[in-house]
Amino acid sequence: VALVEIEVNGGRGSPPADSVIATRLRRLDGTADFPARLDRVKAQAVERYQQWVSLESRRIESAMEKSAMKALGQKSPTGPREQTEVVYFTWSSKERRYRIHFLTTITNGVYEYEGGIRIELSRPESAGGKSTGPASKSTNLRYGTQFGVEFGQGFEVTADGHFDRILEFPIQSFQREVRPRGVFEPVLAPPRLPRRHR
Repeated sequence: VALVEIEVNGGRGSPPADSVIATRLRRLDGTADFPARLDRVKAQAVERYQQWVSLESRRIESAMEKSAMKALGQKSPTGPREQTEVVYFTWSSKERRYRIHFLTTITNGVYEYEGGIRIELSRPESAGGKSTGPASKSTNLRYGTQFGVEFGQGFEVTADGHFDRILEFPIQSFQREVRPRGVFEPVLAPPRLPRRHR
């Protein structure tokens, strides 16, 4: 993550097709005008967010239980329970501040599997050799009723690295129906070809 100034098309603007080529790049974070290094800011933000999630763990679990009751009634979820996290970075030129947003989604559900075959594909490993998390919903063959919660936090950080403002995204529950993808379609008999007359 870095704050970068980019010159495009040599400063001559873009053609009607809005095509651009970066002709000059200059890293700004860690300089005299923008002293804070973004890698350090990110590490601090991650630590702060993890601490907040830990403090809110009881409320999060309570929200998951209520979401499950609303979606499933007395049924028990079949799992798997999954958690994904998205981090957004942006920069406000007017206010000269970094904005870092964290959004966490936890899901569970009552699932069945197409063709009766349970296949859970894991994500590819990261550069460090660790799995980057559970499989995405698009790669699994499961369907059924899914429920979960979403929550998050945002930080506004000054150019010198001061955490000036904290934004809290309240816990929200949801439920949805995951439909079969139709991977296992019935095999059709090959069409009959006309016989050749000898």
